[in-house]
Amino acid sequence: YYADVVDNAGNSFIDPTADSSQPFPYFYAWNSAINIVEPEDGDIVSGKFNIDIIENLHNTDYLEVSVAPSGSSTWYSLTGVSGATTRLDDPLSQVSGPTGDVVANKWRASWDTATYVPAASEGVWFIKVEAYDISPHKTGQDIIRVTVDNTPPEVSIEPISDCLTGIVEFTAHATDQTTGITEVFWQYEASGSGVWKALRKDNVSGQTVTSVIDFDTSTISDGHYTFKATAYDEAGWSASATTQVVVIDNTAPEVEI
Repeated sequence: YYADVVDNAGNSFIDPTADSSQPFPYFYAWNSAINIVEPEDGDIVSGKFNIDIIENLHNTDYLEVSVAPSGSSTWYSLTGVSGATTRLDDPLSQVSGPTGDVVANKWRASWDTATYVPAASEGVWFIKVEAYDISPHKTGQDIIRVTVDNTPPEVSIEPISDCLTGIVEFTAHATDQTTGITEVFWQYEASGSGVWKALRKDNVSGQTVTSVIDFDTSTISDGHYTFKATAYDEAGWSASATTQVVVIDNTAPEVEI
């Protein structure tokens, strides 16, 4: 659980001790008839993305959207700043009910996490939308929590012999400190072919993981090969590491007397 605590001077602080698996209570004195619907609370975000808002207060003149890193009392405005969405004065569209009556407004802001605030640091951030009437009085708000991840994982393969035969063990190490590694995908290529063939997909979980596979080299023809491990993180970023060109030789020599 977490709350946005606001004093009479308008200063605020977010309690970051949230458990996103639990129902999300908001602690506000006003009616929260406004909701951020995309992204959803707990989502992982990267690069530039849209922030979609549904509002049914009916007396809204404009919206303000801002973001803050977890544990900070500083909110960065996404409205009226260079590189971000201008103040939201008009809805993107209207939402109609079963009888055709307008029941809500849909608004859209955007956030480029790669260039703004300040090239947003990795980790947990909060997105806040505030609705104001023409007075202007604040009539409602909503806050969600997201994880910003703009960095691919790191991956390496332990050294192997230049000449392989029989069953060989390959080991890769992958690290991603923000959202964690979800998969290591192994492939091989006949040297110079440019065609990578699947070897094995290793489903993993954690910020630092090790993927170990045993490969029977006799299942492919003798020759020169390169092996590759590609690590994927929870945000969808990937990075690859390759071995040196190795020789696979499972054929005994021929001898004549």
